[in-house]
Amino acid sequence: MSLREWQEQLGSQLLQPRPHAQASLSKEINAGALVLYQELLFNTVCGTVETIYPLTRQVLTHHPADESQWRALVESYRRACPNRSYSLIGAICDFPAFLEKQSDLMADFPFIADLALYEWLEMAVLNEPEPTGLAPSLEPRVPEAALFTQYQPVWNPVRRLHRFSYQLPALLEAWKESPESVLACPHSFQGAQDILIYRDPRTLDARFFVLNELTAAFLRVSATGVSYESVLTALQSEIPALSPLPMDVLKGQAQGLLETCLANGVLIGSVAGSA
Repeated sequence: MSLREWQEQLGSQLLQPRPHAQASLSKEINAGALVLYQELLFNTVCGTVETIYPLTRQVLTHHPADESQWRALVESYRRACPNRSYSLIGAICDFPAFLEKQSDLMADFPFIADLALYEWLEMAVLNEPEPTGLAPSLEPRVPEAALFTQYQPVWNPVRRLHRFSYQLPALLEAWKESPESVLACPHSFQGAQDILIYRDPRTLDARFFVLNELTAAFLRVSATGVSYESVLTALQSEIPALSPLPMDVLKGQAQGLLETCLANGVLIGSVAGSA
């Protein structure tokens, strides 16, 4: 048996249900060792999932009897989404998408895939490498509205913006007060909500920012080398409610939002440059 054949057979056996030791294994693979290796692999995946998705686990194991179902769920994930990454974090990145495909689970917990993705994005920004190449001419401020044609925004590069189907901050607050009320009527929290998850450049903590329509659109439309005013002009074309507003009024609204973004580390500053 070649090394490749041995690896393929071992990998195939590790994806079998636990505990598993196939009698027809080649002599190069010890059945007892295989069972131990399976258990080690499962415990590693289970521990990593529980570390990255603590709120998801808390919801799905709210009742003590749910613990065995949780472990069965993780085992199903381990087999359906085998690790193709060298890192433990990479081994569990597909967990939110996996949950979304579990129809029975989604029927009982329709928000659970959103919640898992919320937790995964937090871990992603915490583990993203430190950004490099920021402009040396960066000014940590928002320019006056009259200078919006001359300055470009510089956003915090360690960020993820996602439109969730459930209003997760409100749901989690309600969960703290009464889990049963959330489980009884989860659809009361349904509704699209743009949430920015980013790493605060001052504290290096992950932070969450619920965005209004204008701020979310500003982040989506902004691009490197584009002035503040060019972004606002593009927004007027994309958002019908902004079209009737004079540019001076829109600049005034944007100024307050940008100052808030700067204060919270979402916007790092501005650089001078042509539109």
